[in-house]
Amino acid sequence: MEMESSYLIWVDVSATGLTDEEFTQRLAQEAGVLVQAGTCFGSAGAGYVRINLGTSRARVQEAFHRIKDWLNAL
Repeated sequence: MEMESSYLIWVDVSATGLTDEEFTQRLAQEAGVLVQAGTCFGSAGAGYVRINLGTSRARVQEAFHRIKDWLNAL
């Protein structure tokens, strides 16, 4: 069966005041959540991060709780 969708979302992080690269580095170091900087995919990805949802619901929920807590602490 051909794949019709993906498990990836793109999130605009520009309102945080961080570049996508700063956002990914700090999120990994401070909250233990790994996402990809949008600029890994070219200049059009600046200000965005890519998040892979291809895992269990429990892991996705845990990651988003950590992201929320981290953002609230910024």
